Amino acid sequence: MENIVNELGRQALAQPEKAAIIDKAFSFIGYKYRSFSYARLANDVAHAAKILQDRGIKPGDRILVFVPMSYSLYVTLLAIFYTGAVAVFIDAWADKRRLRQACALMQPVGFIGSLKAQLLRVLSDIRKIPIKLTVGSLRTKSSDLPPASFAGAQRAPDDEALVTMTTGSTGQPKGVKRTYESLNNQARSHQDHLPMAPDDVDLTALPIFVLSNLIQGATSVLPRFNPAKPDRFKPKVILNQIRSCGVTSSIGSPAFFEKLADHMLSENQKTNLNCIYTGGAPVFKTLAIKLKQAFDCSEVFIVYGCSEVEPISKIKVDDVVTSDVALGVPVGAGVTGLEVKLLRPHEEPIVLSPQYPITSFEAGPGEIGEIVLAGSHVVKGYIGDQEATRQNKILEGAKVWHRTGDAGSMDDQGRIYIQGRIKNRMTHDGRTFYPLPFEQKLTELNQVEFSAVLEVEGKAFVVIEALKSSSAEEQKQILQNAKEIMDGISCQYLILDKIPRDPRHRSKVNFEEMKKLIADSHL
Repeated sequence: MENIVNELGRQALAQPEKAAIIDKAFSFIGYKYRSFSYARLANDVAHAAKILQDRGIKPGDRILVFVPMSYSLYVTLLAIFYTGAVAVFIDAWADKRRLRQACALMQPVGFIGSLKAQLLRVLSDIRKIPIKLTVGSLRTKSSDLPPASFAGAQRAPDDEALVTMTTGSTGQPKGVKRTYESLNNQARSHQDHLPMAPDDVDLTALPIFVLSNLIQGATSVLPRFNPAKPDRFKPKVILNQIRSCGVTSSIGSPAFFEKLADHMLSENQKTNLNCIYTGGAPVFKTLAIKLKQAFDCSEVFIVYGCSEVEPISKIKVDDVVTSDVALGVPVGAGVTGLEVKLLRPHEEPIVLSPQYPITSFEAGPGEIGEIVLAGSHVVKGYIGDQEATRQNKILEGAKVWHRTGDAGSMDDQGRIYIQGRIKNRMTHDGRTFYPLPFEQKLTELNQVEFSAVLEVEGKAFVVIEALKSSSAEEQKQILQNAKEIMDGISCQYLILDKIPRDPRHRSKVNFEEMKKLIADSHL
């Protein structure tokens, strides 16, 4: 099968001077950006691949990559693909524990990291990896001329290409096995449903989408923020970057766009963005309204997906604004080429047989069930964790269904409404319910920033993150309104300064951390 990196060579020949990636540049004054052409990127990738090969990297070798989102990250990833090796991508927010888990699961033969990351290898299992390189050692001063020959190693469709780690916010992180075939299929799905035109300049705050932009021949602008702390950035800096670099579209997490929208609305700022994609966490109606107000000249789409299937669906922000919150959080209908089913909540692995086909597990009309998916861009398994594959995948002949773990319902037009995680459903006072519909209503209350509904040691808790400016009297009213929203369900109510968020996007509740926080407080 053709190596996915070959498309870069074609882009370098077709539009050598076109900007592929625009990254920040060091400067003592103002904001500086450096543009890297497709020809330069192809040259740097070919040079870096030669260095990797000279160091003994072979096709199929797993290489742990711990490099911040930067031009150097994409040179590194693409050089690994070029050699036919496997890139094991570690998020910028990873700590020593997560690195240790990745090493244990992946058994990498190589490590590539920044200078700062190299310090961690002394304190972690990275020191046991045979081949270690700094990202700086892969740099070149080559010209912008495209290489005369640019062809990555030939690989089989089922060969590993990229491994990404799930967040592990609802349990142990898993290594998602992305083969050459699944990466190519995902790229095609992105082209169909999150399209970029060659003249698009995209501010890309989610790392994996830079690869998709490169395949489509667009320009990716890397945002001036710390990817390890994606909710901590200066909106003024990002807006300056959008204007300075001629950005026409953007993709990022809900937390990223909410912070940007808050600043734009308070300062009466506007952008010239044509299109925005946001995903990685539920988008409630309150945020949808805010995004519509702030980016009033843009098309805003909310994308539903997961590490194993991206995208699942997308929906216009206008449709979220007009939705009925009682149905759950709307995310649109499944994208073309993806089969969507709802299965009755089932804690154990699902094994099909002639006596028990998948239809025997399906939820009835109007019922809430677990969202399961099958299609060409569905990742079929995990690395080094057969139990995770057994638990999260359903085999139906040659077809592989992925269990998302998300509870949802569907209307008669196939549109999906998310209710929360299957494992977070609760039964109290004779009622079984999911957190998201309640959290959505709670977040609509005045002076409420965020909310969480969860069960800890058999008790239902409603946790409110109130605005820092809220008074004691306002917080008292919040609790009273929250009780009315919970509609007679017996709960304990808390107001906290901060509800823990997921580490990747800082956009949704980290239930494991939240449960630990409540359990440790002995409430």
